[in-house]
Amino acid sequence: MSRRRLYLAAFFFHFVLILTVSCHATLSILGRGHSYLPHSFDKYWQKAEAVATAALGETLAASNPMRQGLTAYINSAGIEGGYGFFAPGVPNSAKLVFELHYNDGRVEYELPHVSGDAVGLRLSELLDQIRDVEHEPPTLKPT
Repeated sequence: MSRRRLYLAAFFFHFVLILTVSCHATLSILGRGHSYLPHSFDKYWQKAEAVATAALGETLAASNPMRQGLTAYINSAGIEGGYGFFAPGVPNSAKLVFELHYNDGRVEYELPHVSGDAVGLRLSELLDQIRDVEHEPPTLKPT
């Protein structure tokens, strides 16, 4: 295989991954009904999202080498980072507040401090990703 064909194949592979990750994120939002489109389309968005999920290897076992390699490439190339960073004028959708409990019974609330706009955008994106994780709330045991 010539060097030119190898570069073309690598470019095509990378571009398809970018497109698939972007479509997966968009289809996920649409499939949950978070748009002004008719809800009768939701089942089609969900099916399309399932195809994108399978294409990204997310239906494979976590120990599968193909999934691990694909995930490693996507993460190291920054493809999974999301493209919400580039949307102008989008307000923050969540606020992070730390609740600090002291031994003397005091409770304080503290907002995180960031060193710049870029860090603030990354923190906002992280909060959006954390919010999207579906999990069972922990059961608290009395102390």
